[in-house]
Amino acid sequence: MMTYHSNIKAGDIFHARYLNYKGTEKRHYFYCIYAQADDPNNTLTEDIIGLMISSNTKFERLEEQGVNDYNVQVEIFGKKSWVCADKSFRFMLSDSTCEIEKKKISLTEKEKSEILNKYSRFYLEATRQMIANEK
Repeated sequence: MMTYHSNIKAGDIFHARYLNYKGTEKRHYFYCIYAQADDPNNTLTEDIIGLMISSNTKFERLEEQGVNDYNVQVEIFGKKSWVCADKSFRFMLSDSTCEIEKKKISLTEKEKSEILNKYSRFYLEATRQMIANEK
């Protein structure tokens, strides 16, 4: 596989074809939350982190039950999907085992704000658990 990227930055949507931890090929859209190249505190430039976007209908069923956890509903190519703020994946742009392609998809400011809110809630919970474990 080859990696294709064109200046992927936080807030962009990209598609990745990659091998998961079991060595199985997967394909997903991701919402970029971090681009190492834009980090003034890091001298490396290859990594990006994205939140997985899923069109799995289980998220719709959860919403119907009043359970939303850390997911934000968005529309990708006319299909109901969810940005999973608790499912982040790190990719190296030079990794030859995956293809990464920036997509010309824009989310609304409201969707971006909701993603930031859910992502912040998730990391506050993770921080709470880490602090609780320190005591």
